[in-house]
Amino acid sequence: MLWLTPHTDRVSPGEPVYIEVGWGHQMPRDQFISSERLETVFVLDPAGQPVKAEKIFPTIFTFTPQKKGTYL
Repeated sequence: MLWLTPHTDRVSPGEPVYIEVGWGHQMPRDQFISSERLETVFVLDPAGQPVKAEKIFPTIFTFTPQKKGTYL
């Protein structure tokens, strides 16, 4: 199972968001996912447009929302 765990559930535009990618049967992670399994990591903005997430650690990514709304 793939787990995506953000550091918070509410942010303002311009405030960075950090997301940890977990892997396994126990949340938030059972084991680390190998980097070969992650080809591209991105977020969809409120308009459904992709926003690239920057890798800052093998299992942690960040992006900064520019618009108010829900991101996937």
